[in-house]
Amino acid sequence: MAIATRAEAFSCPISYYSRTEKPEIKYKYYPSVVELAANCDILVVACALTTETHHIINREVIDALGPKGVLINIGRGPHVDEPELVSALVEHRLGGAGLDVFEHEPEVPEELFGLDNVVLLPHVGSGTVETRQAMADLVIGNLEAHFLKKPLLTPVTCSFSPKRNNNTPSLVFLSNNRPHRRVGALQRRWIHLQTRETPPRSYRTILLPADPEEEEKRRR
Repeated sequence: MAIATRAEAFSCPISYYSRTEKPEIKYKYYPSVVELAANCDILVVACALTTETHHIINREVIDALGPKGVLINIGRGPHVDEPELVSALVEHRLGGAGLDVFEHEPEVPEELFGLDNVVLLPHVGSGTVETRQAMADLVIGNLEAHFLKKPLLTPVTCSFSPKRNNNTPSLVFLSNNRPHRRVGALQRRWIHLQTRETPPRSYRTILLPADPEEEEKRRR
């Protein structure tokens, strides 16, 4: 419904398919996806992924949409039979596609990268006000739990076992403007605070080009 509302602003005639017809909706209803595809120019997939909707966009639907049609999938990758979609785009049996989900994420079919009739986008489903608010709330919840000595909401297990090898440094640090000895001392202190283990003896500090303004401040 949100997509339809936006499409109305472009004077698009709107039709839809659903498991059942919605009497309260004024848009034209088609009883099958094939019929819907055959009667539209742009087919937008925006439904939940279930056993019934897996590969709901198959070869028959793609052929019904045709060489002038465009498929947009913003639902889930497995909604579309991806090999059939790729072959239809390559053979120009389908006019074009806009995708931000893929059937076997994070893998994307190599054939899609060289096509000029497809737009690919990394999945941006988290870019909503509600999701970003939930992410921020989770961060705050973890911080509060940490400082109150309570179990973290989303703990991450991390093991620290530095290699004792004379030829290969145990850790590599990047620094931009601190003298080497000072960096080494800070590194050892940081490791101790984070792990409560004895820091490794071997280091390799990579000194990055210093920022002139920061370097001048440090000298003062």
